[in-house]
Amino acid sequence: MKSFTLILVILILMFTLSGCTLPREGSLEHFTVADVLSYIYKLSFGPVVGKLPEEFSNYLIKENPSRDSTPISFTLLGDIMFTVNIKDEIYQEYPERLKESDFTIANLEFPVNSSKPPSGFPHFNGTVEFFEKAVMPLQPDLLNIANNHCLDQGMEGLYSTIELLNAHKIPFVGVELNSKKYIVLERNGVKIAVTGFTYSTNAMEDAGDWIVNKIRLNRPWNIEDEIAPLISLIQEMNEQADIVIVVLHWGFEYEFTPTDNQIFIAHKLVEAGADMIVGHHPHVLQDFEHYMDKKGHTGLIFYSLGNWITGMKQSYTRTTAAAKVFLDSQGKAIGIEVYPFLLEKGRCLPMINVEENVYVPASFKRCSSW
Repeated sequence: MKSFTLILVILILMFTLSGCTLPREGSLEHFTVADVLSYIYKLSFGPVVGKLPEEFSNYLIKENPSRDSTPISFTLLGDIMFTVNIKDEIYQEYPERLKESDFTIANLEFPVNSSKPPSGFPHFNGTVEFFEKAVMPLQPDLLNIANNHCLDQGMEGLYSTIELLNAHKIPFVGVELNSKKYIVLERNGVKIAVTGFTYSTNAMEDAGDWIVNKIRLNRPWNIEDEIAPLISLIQEMNEQADIVIVVLHWGFEYEFTPTDNQIFIAHKLVEAGADMIVGHHPHVLQDFEHYMDKKGHTGLIFYSLGNWITGMKQSYTRTTAAAKVFLDSQGKAIGIEVYPFLLEKGRCLPMINVEENVYVPASFKRCSSW
């Protein structure tokens, strides 16, 4: 026991001191010693709690909505992961108000290939039955499929997932089809352009990176060069739509605070014209930010919405929330409602003691509608 403790202490010291010389990226395609040490630390001691910059604003900046606008409402959900442990009544207490939004957006983090048996971590393969039980009752209007598990079943799995979405008439983002990396949807005469990108595809041999929207979002150096294509894409999307939304699969698992690089990237994307950023991947909730650039343009940034459905056992991975956001016709955020939930015994249950839950960020508590 003492030997294990000593080794653990040494590893922790190495992790603490390796930040500058061994940058981590959280990607199996670019895994480093720092990544290994980081995971050992989190598995041993639990999630990492960082400190947000002083200028980080997680209060909704009061906006004056456009006079001619009818607000567009969005229900935003986190990672939907394949698991066999869900009940038929999983959404029995899911509010109708969340279903009434103009758009429901979530991250579909598993492929569905019916020609192969279902499987869980590390190479997910969901089932049509699970999809219809866990996804369809949410009445999704848009799913992001660019994530580190989208190629768990190779290109065959990706294409079969796309066929499933098309069969259910669910729009999706995250792959480049017909030479487009984004789609444009419309509600009440307002055009909404949406794109989705992932930081990694887990280094699958049958990668097919040519079709998945991928940028090294966790890369700790030359980040401006890395995101330059995304900046250009956002500018193009602004020419085609009134509202621009970017869905990002990024960050580091089991960390309650976005990295400085993530905050830097998010601010750059807002400055380029993004009106809302919807983040996934850390499997825990992180504070949201309402950022205003020097020109007065504001963008709502959800760094991580945690897990929506998961088979993970830790309480912090089973603490989640649905965010209902209202944007005016120019993309300005004019309202936020947050509905925290607990994933318990195969059901998604409204959280009773929101203020007492240490895994719910302050910004989410402040906007809680329970």
